[in-house]
Amino acid sequence: MNYGKCDRCGADLMPADWFEEKEYDSKTMLPTGRVRWAVGYIVCPECGRKFCVDDTFDGQWHYKS
Repeated sequence: MNYGKCDRCGADLMPADWFEEKEYDSKTMLPTGRVRWAVGYIVCPECGRKFCVDDTFDGQWHYKS
């Protein structure tokens, strides 16, 4: 997957801080049992600059088996 280029040095950006995100019901705030792998931020491996991201790079929701 292409995560873009660093606007400072031009290197390819890499995902960092992968974590398993749990889904919660919006009304009851109870866990639904579904999870997905999410990216906390992307980073430039050359200059170390970090970039905040939305959920664009996150995986699909699925039931944990």
